[in-house]
Amino acid sequence: MTTTDVREEVEARPPAVATSADRQGRPAVTLLLAGLLPAFVIYGWNWRRGHYLDDGLMDALSLQETLSAITDIRARPLGTLLVGITYLVGEAAGRLLSAVALAATAALAALLVRRLCGGRYAPVVTALLVLYPVIDWESALYWYASIQYPAGAAFGLAAGHALLTALRSSSRRCAVLAALASAMLFTAGLLCTEVAVNFLLLIPAIAVVEGIRHQRLDRQLLMRSLTAGIISTLLVGAVGAFLYLPKTGFTSARGRFLLNPREAAARIVGVWIPALKELTLSARRASINAEALMLGIRDLRHPIVLLVFLAAGALAVLALRSALRTPVTPGGRQRRNAAFCFAIAAAGLSLVSLCFPAGLLTGQGPVPRLLFTPWTMLGMSAGATVAALESAGAARAVRATLVALVMILAPLALTLNGYGQIFRLRDARNDVQLAAWLEAVDAAAPLPPGVRVVALYGNDQLLGRPSPVDDTFAGITETPWVLSRSFVELRDMDIPTISGHPWVPVCIERTPDPNQLRVTSFFNDEVVPVEAVLAAEVHGPRLMIVDQITFGSTTVTLPLGARVTNGSEQALRFETEDDRICRAFGQTLP
Repeated sequence: MTTTDVREEVEARPPAVATSADRQGRPAVTLLLAGLLPAFVIYGWNWRRGHYLDDGLMDALSLQETLSAITDIRARPLGTLLVGITYLVGEAAGRLLSAVALAATAALAALLVRRLCGGRYAPVVTALLVLYPVIDWESALYWYASIQYPAGAAFGLAAGHALLTALRSSSRRCAVLAALASAMLFTAGLLCTEVAVNFLLLIPAIAVVEGIRHQRLDRQLLMRSLTAGIISTLLVGAVGAFLYLPKTGFTSARGRFLLNPREAAARIVGVWIPALKELTLSARRASINAEALMLGIRDLRHPIVLLVFLAAGALAVLALRSALRTPVTPGGRQRRNAAFCFAIAAAGLSLVSLCFPAGLLTGQGPVPRLLFTPWTMLGMSAGATVAALESAGAARAVRATLVALVMILAPLALTLNGYGQIFRLRDARNDVQLAAWLEAVDAAAPLPPGVRVVALYGNDQLLGRPSPVDDTFAGITETPWVLSRSFVELRDMDIPTISGHPWVPVCIERTPDPNQLRVTSFFNDEVVPVEAVLAAEVHGPRLMIVDQITFGSTTVTLPLGARVTNGSEQALRFETEDDRICRAFGQTLP
C-alpha cells in the first residue's frame, strides 16, 4: 500500500464516524420534535386565553403607573418590570415574550444537564419536562405569573452556566469575569422572584459534580467555587435584605419571616407540607386535573388539534423505534457517577425550593406558580438520571425511560391544553359578570360618598355543572382590586371593592348602630353606613343584588340594593339567626 493510499484511507474515516454519530442522534432529535408539537397547541392554539386574576389590573396600567408599581411593590423589581412590559406591548407580543421566557428556561436547563452530565437523550428529557409544568399551570398559562417565575429560573440557570464556565476556564481573568457574571445573574433571578434564591444551591452542586467528573477536587477548583459562592451569596443577600426586610405592602401581605429554627420547622411540618399535599396530591387536585384532561381530550375533536397530536404521536413512535435499534454508547465511570450525583443534588434542590423561602413566611400560602422552580429542578434531576443510565450503557433502562417519557408527556400536554380552555371560560364569564356589575352600579346612581361594593361569593359553575374547578379559578368578583380598577377605567368611578380573594370568607355583620354594618374579608375590616353598601352575590353569570338582611329579629334594608332591584328577580334577601352572614369561595349555596 502506498503512502497516498494510507492517507486517503485515514482521511476517509472521519466522515464515516460522523455519519454514525448523526444516526445515533436522530432518535433524540425526532423525540424533541415530537415533544415540541403539542406545545404549539397549548401555547399557540390557546393564545388568546383571556385575563385571569391580576391580569385585568395590570393590563389597565399606563407606562407611568407601571414604573410607579415597581417602586411601590419594591420586591421583585425586575419581575414587575417584565410583567409591565408584557402588558404594554399588547397581548400577542406579551404572550410571545412569556413563551420565550419559558422556552429559554427549558433550553438552559437542558444545556446545563448536557454540559454537566453528557448524554444524548438527557437534554431532551429535561427540556420537555420543563415545557409541560402541569403542577404549575399558572406559570405555563397565566399571563401575569408566566413571565416572573420562568424568567427567575432562566437567570438562575444562566448563573449556573457562568459558574461552570468559571470552573472550567483555563484563564484566571476569564474565570473571574465568569464568576462575577454568575453572581449578577443569581441576583437578577432574585430580582424577578424570591424563590429563585434557591438556584444559589447550584454552586456547591456543580462544584462537587465537576470534582467527581474529573476525579479531582484540586485547589483551583475549590478556590474558584468558594470565591464564586461567597461573592454570589453576599450580593444576593445584600440585595435581598434591601428588597424584603423593609415593611412594605408586599412583605406585610406575606407575613413575618421565621428566623427561629424551631418555629420554622414547626410551620413547615405542621402547616406548609400539609398545604402542599392538598395543592398537589389531594383527591381534589386529582379531580381538577381530571377535568382539565377531559377538556384537553375533548379538544381533539378539532381537526387542527387532532392533526398536531397525531403528528406528535407518529414522530414519537418513530423516535422510539429508532432508539430501540440504536446502541447506547457508555460514557465512562466518572461521567456516570457525576450524572448520578447531579440527579440526587437536583432532586434535593427541588425539595428545598418547595419550602424555602415561602414556607417560612407566616402569611404565604402555597400556590401553583411557586412550584415552577421545583418542577424545573425535578426535570433536571430526571435528565441527569437518564444521562447516568446512558453513561452506564444501560440500554434497556434508557429505552424504558424514553417510553415512560412519551406516556407521561401525552397526558401532561392534554391536561395543560384543558387548563388553557378553562382560562378562556373564566375570561368569558368575567366579561359577563363585569357587565352585570357595571349595570348594577349604573342603576344605583347617584352613589353616596364612601360607597363600598361588597362582592360576595356565590355559585359560579364554569363548566355548566358543579365541579372542583369552581373553587379554584377565582374571577373578577373574587379579585377586588381588579373590579375596582374596572370601575375607574369604564365608569370613571373610584369605588373600593371588598371581597376575600379567595382565602377567607366575606362577612357582613350587624353592629350596635342599626345604621351601620361591619364588612370583613382578608384585606378589609370596615364599618360602613348602611346607605353606602352595594352588595351582590354571584350566581353563574348573574348577580343577585342584596337588598335586605335579617339578623334574627333585626332587619336591615340596603337602600342601594333596593334601588337596583326595584322589586325584580335580582333581589336577594339574607336571613340568619347569627350576628353575621358569610360567604366562602367555592361553597355550595342552598
